[in-house]
Amino acid sequence: MSTLAAELAQGQVVEYRAVRSLSVAGVLSVGIVIATPSVAVVKDLLLTCTHAGLEMTYKISGVTSNPTPALSNAGSDYVLTILSPHAHVPATCYRDFCQVLSKFQVNITKIINLSDKNNKKKSSAVEFVVNVPVGTSVILVATYQLILYLECDLSAFKGALLQVGRRHFSDIAVQAESLLRRKKRMVVFDMNNTLIQTFDLLEHLGAQIGVLDKMKEIRASHGDKNFVNSITERVALLKGAPTKLLDGIEQHIKFTKGALFLCRALKKLGFKLACISSGFDVISTCVKEELGLDYAFHNTLQTEMTPEGEVFTGKLEMPIVDGIRKMDLLTYLTEKEGEFNLTLQQHVVMLIDA
Repeated sequence: MSTLAAELAQGQVVEYRAVRSLSVAGVLSVGIVIATPSVAVVKDLLLTCTHAGLEMTYKISGVTSNPTPALSNAGSDYVLTILSPHAHVPATCYRDFCQVLSKFQVNITKIINLSDKNNKKKSSAVEFVVNVPVGTSVILVATYQLILYLECDLSAFKGALLQVGRRHFSDIAVQAESLLRRKKRMVVFDMNNTLIQTFDLLEHLGAQIGVLDKMKEIRASHGDKNFVNSITERVALLKGAPTKLLDGIEQHIKFTKGALFLCRALKKLGFKLACISSGFDVISTCVKEELGLDYAFHNTLQTEMTPEGEVFTGKLEMPIVDGIRKMDLLTYLTEKEGEFNLTLQQHVVMLIDA
C-alpha cells in the first residue's frame, strides 16, 4: 500500500476519493477510488503492481464532454441474516446467496456466526454486514468516466434473496444497518409453529362431528393459494354444532419450548408483544393470557343461541385474518403505539405463514 501511495503521489495530480480493504483467508483486497486528469496514472499503477507482485484490475468506460467531477456514492450498509434449520448453513445455500450478492454488486464487509461454537442444535444463524450500492456512482475525470458502482434495485435484490431462502428452506432477513435495527420496541409473533405447536382447531372440531375427511378434502383442493375460500368452506361445515365442543380446548395447547421465557424476558426489557394469527379466538386468547401478550388478533367463529343452546353459525366474524389483513394489523399497531414513536421499521416481525 505504501508503494502504491508513493507512486500515486509522485509527479501525478491525484485526488483520493475512497479506500476500502477486505481480508479473506489471508488474502488482502484493496479498492482505491481516485480522480485524476491523467489516464497515464493507470499505466503507472499497473507497472508498480507488477513489480510488487500484486494483481490489479481496473475499469474505465464511456466518454463524456462534461469535465466536472461528480461525487462518489459508496452505497448503504445492510445486515443480511441467514436462519437455517440445519446445524450448519449448507454450502449450496452459501453458494446461491453469494451469487445473488455478486449479481447485484453487493460487497461483504463482515461475517458473524451467531450460532454457538459448540452448536448442538438443529438450527444455525449467520450474519453478513454488506454494502449495497444505492445509486449509480460515477467520477468524471477530464474526458473519461470511471464507473465505481452500478445501481442496485433493492426490491429485486430482496426478492432474489427470498428465492434463495425458499430453495434452501431458510429465512434470509434484510435490515438496514442503523440504530433502529438495534432499538426495537415491539415484537409481533405468529401463533402456530411459533408460540405454540401446530393445532388445527377446525379439524379437532370436525373430527367430533364426523366431517374431518371433508375438511381435509377442502384444504387439499385449495392448498395455500386461496386461504379465505378454504377456511370459509371448512367453517361452514360446523353450522349447528354445539359450542360446548370447545370445553377443555386449552388442554390441547402445547407451547413452544422457550416461548414463555422469551416473552417474559422481552416484557422486562420494555417490549410490547403482539400475536397476529389466522387461527381462532379460543386458542389465541389462551395464548395471550398465558404469555402476557399486549395484543392478540385472530379469526372468530360466529355463534348464536338456539332453544338447544349455543351453536356455531358456520360463519366467521369479519374481517377474516389472512396475509393481507396481517399487514393491515401491523400498520394499526404502529399507529396504536404512536406515543412510543414507533415506526414499522422498529418492529421485529415474525409472521411464518403469511
